[in-house]
Amino acid sequence: KQRDQGVHEVLALSAVVRKLPRGECELLYGRVGYVYSILFLQRALNNPELGAKEAESIVRQVIEAGLKSGGGIRNNFPLRYKWHRKCYLGAVHGLCGIYKILMHFPKILESMGVRDKLKKSIDKLLAMEFPSHNMPSSLESKKDRLVHFCHGATGFVSMCIMAAEFFKDPSYLDRAKTFGEVLWKRGLLDKKALGLCHGAPGNGMTFLSLYRKTGDALWLRRAQHFAVHVVHNFDRLAPNTDDPYSMFTGMLGAVVFLAGTLDPERSYFVGYELPKVMKKFSGQ
Repeated sequence: KQRDQGVHEVLALSAVVRKLPRGECELLYGRVGYVYSILFLQRALNNPELGAKEAESIVRQVIEAGLKSGGGIRNNFPLRYKWHRKCYLGAVHGLCGIYKILMHFPKILESMGVRDKLKKSIDKLLAMEFPSHNMPSSLESKKDRLVHFCHGATGFVSMCIMAAEFFKDPSYLDRAKTFGEVLWKRGLLDKKALGLCHGAPGNGMTFLSLYRKTGDALWLRRAQHFAVHVVHNFDRLAPNTDDPYSMFTGMLGAVVFLAGTLDPERSYFVGYELPKVMKKFSGQ
C-alpha cells in the first residue's frame, strides 16, 4: 500500500532527526516540524499510537536542548532555543512554534518537570511584545516591521489559543485576540506573495483560528475580507512567489486559505495546527 509505505518512510526519518545538531529544533527545518508530521499522521489516520515512541523520543530531545540553552541573567527563558546562532521568536524558526508543539505532549512535560517552565517561557516571550502589540522577530530585534507567520504576531495567535486551553487560563485567549487586531490593522500584505509564510493568506488563516475558538462572526468576516483581497489581486501577486506551487511561499497557500473561508469549521493552519479528528481512512 502506498499509504503504509509513506508512513514507514516518515517514521524511518526519526533516526535522522535524532542526529540533528542540538540547535535544530525549529518548526520549518527542525525537530518539532518532524514531530508535527507525526501528529498530523496520527490525526489523519485516526491512530494516536502511530509514531508515538518516535515523537516522544524527539520531544524529550527538544526539551533537553531548551533546558541547556535556557536561563542566564539577560534572557531568562527556562526553555530557550537558537537557530543559526540567533534566538528567533516567531512560529517558523523560533520559540513560538516550538512552544506550541510542546503543548501537545502534557505527559512528557509533567514527567520531565517542565510544565511550569514552559508556562514561564511563554509568559516571558509574550512580555517582549512591542507597544503596537506586534512581536519582534528575534531577541536582538528592535524593529517593529514584520507581520508574517514566519516573523511577527501571526503565529502567536494559535499558540495563545492553545495555551489558554492547555493552562486553563483565559488571559491567553485575550492575547490571541490582541494579536488578531494587529493582523487586521497591518496584515493585509499587498506586496508579498500568496503563500502562508509571508503573505495575506497566512495572516487570514489566523482569523479563521479565532473564529473557530470564539464563534465570533467578526473574525470570519475579517478572513473573508482578506480572501476578497487575495482573489482580486491574485494575478498581480502570484509572480512574487519564490516557489510558485508551494504551500508556504506559493499559490497553494492561497488556495488553502480560500477553501478555509468556505468551510471555516474544518479549516486549520496547515503545518501548524491540526485538523479535526477525521473518519478512519480506508484508501489503498
